[in-house]
Amino acid sequence: MAEKSWRENFNLIPAGRPLYIWGAHGLGINVCRSLEARGRAPAAFIDGGAEFTGGLHCGYPVVRPADFLAAPPKEAFVITAIDGRLEESAALLRGRGLIEGADFLSGDLIRPYAYNIDVSGACNLKCVSCPRGNVAVQPKAGFMSPELFERTVAKIKAEDPEASAVFLFIWGDPLMHPQLPRLIEICRAAGLRPLISTNLKEVRHLEATMKSAPPWIKVSASGFGPDYERTHTGADWSRFEAHLRLLSRLKAEYAPDTEVEMAYHLYRHNLGEQRLKMKALCGELGIVFRDIAALVQPLEEIMKTRGRPWSREAGEAMEMLLLPADEAFRRAEAEKDLPCDRFKEILIGWDGQVSICCAMFGPENILDDDFMKITLDEIYEKRLNSDLCRRCRESGTHMFQRQYQLFPWKNWGWRPSILKVEGKTAAS
Repeated sequence: MAEKSWRENFNLIPAGRPLYIWGAHGLGINVCRSLEARGRAPAAFIDGGAEFTGGLHCGYPVVRPADFLAAPPKEAFVITAIDGRLEESAALLRGRGLIEGADFLSGDLIRPYAYNIDVSGACNLKCVSCPRGNVAVQPKAGFMSPELFERTVAKIKAEDPEASAVFLFIWGDPLMHPQLPRLIEICRAAGLRPLISTNLKEVRHLEATMKSAPPWIKVSASGFGPDYERTHTGADWSRFEAHLRLLSRLKAEYAPDTEVEMAYHLYRHNLGEQRLKMKALCGELGIVFRDIAALVQPLEEIMKTRGRPWSREAGEAMEMLLLPADEAFRRAEAEKDLPCDRFKEILIGWDGQVSICCAMFGPENILDDDFMKITLDEIYEKRLNSDLCRRCRESGTHMFQRQYQLFPWKNWGWRPSILKVEGKTAAS
């Protein structure tokens, strides 16, 4: 299977040609790190994100899709790496006369494992769109000990020496972990980049965390002013704004190279003026602003109800979505034959349990009780053959999130926008 032999598939990339990675997020960054490990640094990324204009990304220039397609560089070899739009970008390359296999390759063929460790098995908000707020039965909370964390990352590097980064979250907030700076040190010692996502409600450990200079922090928000509290349930706007300013100050003082980005969750009530105010605040504070169309999770509940409410909180969130959840499910069902892009994720809980899917939450999602006793390839095989995974693919639920990633709305920024290129559309 191509996914299993992703290391061997790097041999499909011809030697001596300049490499371009189409897509500068997630998969694109992972492909870039894997190329570097093989001494094949890319010539550039291809991406239309406004945040990349006029600068470098991961140390490489960024070319806009329209410019690349207008005049593809001589001998260029492209690796498509936009999850959810691999085929779209491939079609555009074919339209410019590039031949698949000879001139470009799907990043899916060389997709490396991606690692998430939920170091904090707890969250201090109960957002209505999240299973932390819309599912009645919650898992046991806790924090991964530095000792278990060190053994976990050592096992990752032993099995996958090319691993370059680890996300320190799944459903929990890493800033709640009282020893987060120590975990960051352990990651660095193991040669892994520690990546953090937070709602910024808890900042007791923020200064110590910024002194350890993590490479990337994502902050989530869903409104400006009191409306922020509608969907970031349990939060306080004035406190959030103060903490955001504190983060900006600490970054300037201790970690100027840390990339801080805002993931702004879009609902019907927080478009327009609220969005523009948040974007302006991020500009003032030196924070990258990205828009994300909000959706409701977990996917096992979406699958059971076909996108209809399963709790009062889920129903409340669904009323505010840009795309109704039941309509998104119908669209996903029509795309059920498309492949899932989550098979290569390694998901480890604070207690060492291994999960099937990052978008699922309940006990059925537990794949194995102990990451230390199962290999990466065994995780891959067990996930692929699990009943939960099979039912998700057969129903098309694995395409549910894609409907929001690709949902067309004005000034789209987080996921690829659509550019017109001589009558064609170009994923950027």
